[in-house]
Amino acid sequence: YEIIRKQHQTEKEDMDKAMLSAIRQYIEITLSPYMKDAALTLLYNNVYLWYHSKKASLVPVCTDGTLSTLDLRHLVWNIGERCGWKGEQRARFIKLSFPSELKDVEVETIRRNLRQKGTCKIEIDVPENGSFAFHYPTTMNCLARTE
Repeated sequence: YEIIRKQHQTEKEDMDKAMLSAIRQYIEITLSPYMKDAALTLLYNNVYLWYHSKKASLVPVCTDGTLSTLDLRHLVWNIGERCGWKGEQRARFIKLSFPSELKDVEVETIRRNLRQKGTCKIEIDVPENGSFAFHYPTTMNCLARTE
């Protein structure tokens, strides 16, 4: 039983590493036009911490101001879907990570509107069944494969 338990734990750790790597790449590819490199790293670190503990202290990050709150909600929905976060967890994460951009929006409002439709730069990205891979626009596919 101990061998099976260890094998299962190793497989879960490998899957978590691969998923978090895909999320890092998604953040970098999707947000690099709108955030500085240091902010991208901080945001990924927030994801990593939140994935492991919903009590983690997150560091606020800022965009260049061109993304809407809808874009940020879609971004966090996409990430949260891969991480298995519930709506409340996604809403709290976005509120803590982007406090300036979401200063006038309550957590419950964010939760209710994570998948709201509208004009945006970041679309909802529903993962394939059992996969954590992201879908990139055709022009981004070469970047997603080579990095």
